[in-house]
Order: sequence, then C-alpha cells, then structure tokens
Amino acid sequence: FIQKGLAIREGEDYDTRVQMQVEFSDDDLLLYMKIAHDRDITFNELIEIALQEAIDQHRMLNDIPFPVEKKKKKKKK
Repeated sequence: FIQKGLAIREGEDYDTRVQMQVEFSDDDLLLYMKIAHDRDITFNELIEIALQEAIDQHRMLNDIPFPVEKKKKKKKK
C-alpha cells in the first residue's frame, strides 16, 4: 500500500490491482487448480479471470458503465 501511495504522490505509474482473500473447500480448490493447469495458467491468473468476468457480468446486468482508463499525469520537472 505504501508503494502505491508514494507513486500516486509522485505522479508515477503504479499497479491498480487490489488483493483480496478468497476461500474454497479442499475439493473446489483441487478442481480449480486442475482447471488452471489444463489452461496452462497459474491458479492466481484463473481467479483473476473469474473475478473480472463476474464483475463485468454484474456491470452488464445492472447497467453500470465500465470505467474509462484515466491518463496518468506526467511528473513536471
């Protein structure tokens, strides 16, 4: 969190992703790890994809506009 805050203050690029804890039963965890393996991606990448798809679907079903990427301010010298 500190690195993001410093980057914002300095007008530098930073990772806009957030971390969140998810819990799965052992059976579900094994299933999702196998799916990730079959797709040749990491478990974290699979979860990121699933969460993004759920967010996108929620936005569409609730007529919520998708965010527009803001251009980051360049640091003045």
